[in-house]
Amino acid sequence: MLLVHLGLGRRTFACASMRRRRLAGKDARGRTVGVRRRRIDAAAFGRVRLAQVARIWIVGLLVGLLLGGLGSSGYAREPRLDVPAKKLRSALFCQESVVRAARTPVLLVPATGVDGSEAWPDGLQVSLRADGVPSCYVNLPRHATADIQVAVEYVVYAIRQMRTRGGRDIAVYGISQGGLLPRFALTYWPSLRKHVTDVVLLAGTHHGTTAFSSLAASCDVRCHFTAAAWQQAAGSDLLKALNRRGRPETFGPTSWTTVRTLDDEVVQPTGGAHPTSALQGASNLVIQSICPGGFAGRTTGSRRPNSPAWAQS
Repeated sequence: MLLVHLGLGRRTFACASMRRRRLAGKDARGRTVGVRRRRIDAAAFGRVRLAQVARIWIVGLLVGLLLGGLGSSGYAREPRLDVPAKKLRSALFCQESVVRAARTPVLLVPATGVDGSEAWPDGLQVSLRADGVPSCYVNLPRHATADIQVAVEYVVYAIRQMRTRGGRDIAVYGISQGGLLPRFALTYWPSLRKHVTDVVLLAGTHHGTTAFSSLAASCDVRCHFTAAAWQQAAGSDLLKALNRRGRPETFGPTSWTTVRTLDDEVVQPTGGAHPTSALQGASNLVIQSICPGGFAGRTTGSRRPNSPAWAQS
């Protein structure tokens, strides 16, 4: 169909052949005429064919660029990462076992106000290592208090790097803001979805927290909330954009799980018809439904009896 659209095909070459035959003939004395003109026309026809081939090549190149994306990265239609690559590399810390991983590697994303280096090496990474599960963690800018739109670039970079190093798809585990960021990444960078098998999000601030709504409402220029705090408040512009009407809250083929405790002091509401941590399309787990009678506060978590280890935040 592309050749027909460009005017190239059997009809073009047949017409050219007919033109050449009409050029040759006899004059009044019976002499053959038009031979030279036929040769000239054949040369011209050759040039036309070259021009037509060039048109095919150029159009094919343009179509390829439009369908495949500009450049070699394959991410032309997704937001560009503006954070320098050196900074992104220096914020990702992986165990050696991630390289050519025998099991699905796990990316660990910290909560607001905590570096990955504080949260994970002496915590969940110990359990994962004992089970033979390789993992990486990421440190987010300004102890995860900076602009979430910048912090998400660190998560995007980490997912891409882990997929490359391990040679296999990965899982992601995050808490609070660390629960929001993986969803943010898979929403705006859809090429990542096929490389993430599972996402487990604890106390994610997906729909914003109302815990300090009254304080935020009365705030003036003297308030010094961090960017991440403003952005995770219920009704923030960032969360309005992320949760705009008609957009799915989860995406396949990734398996989504959210976990929350009814005793969370910060990420609220935890119950009712619309818990802020719950997502449509996910398995939404409540700790008290799994361990009745157990207390699992946000900052105490697994330090209390009857609380599962993964409840710690």
